[in-house]
Amino acid sequence: MILIKLVLVGPTLPLVRGRLIRQIDNGIENKINPAVFKKPMFFAVTCSNVLQGLVFFLPNIYLPCK
Repeated sequence: MILIKLVLVGPTLPLVRGRLIRQIDNGIENKINPAVFKKPMFFAVTCSNVLQGLVFFLPNIYLPCK
């Protein structure tokens, strides 16, 4: 199976380009703005993301294993 994938995909690998964007040196560094962490919307989005992650795994705890 691996050999079949290698034969099918292998010849196309030299044609694949990277997804990294070339950085232009204009003297301005991309820094994280620390004021974002003080906004209530940041906490709302972060809390909802954590809760969604917890809910995703909770059903596995309560389902019986057969």
